[in-house]
Amino acid sequence: MKLILRFRHAFWPEDCQGVISSHTIVPEFWMNDNRSEINEGEEVVYTITGFAMDAYARKLQNHSKARMLELFLEQLDLIFGTETNTTPASTAFDGQAFLGDWSSVPFIEGGYR
Repeated sequence: MKLILRFRHAFWPEDCQGVISSHTIVPEFWMNDNRSEINEGEEVVYTITGFAMDAYARKLQNHSKARMLELFLEQLDLIFGTETNTTPASTAFDGQAFLGDWSSVPFIEGGYR
């Protein structure tokens, strides 16, 4: 599965480009923005792309899309939260997300299995 979440601003360290973490709902995710690709005055878009394959994807499939996003945001809050801001991801999330379920695509059937 691929989950792409859009944020109003970056809440992760500037030099952090990706995270791999075991025993989480989404074990790998990458941070991205389009600052190097836009013209002056255009909107900067901040995204995190999460990947869940095999057993991780099957666990996610047991939940609704809304719950999948909630679980991923909770994971991000846990990783990047601070004493003064315990919910940086949930607070920065702008409500836009894409969920790609590779297991439902013919000939792919789950991506990296």
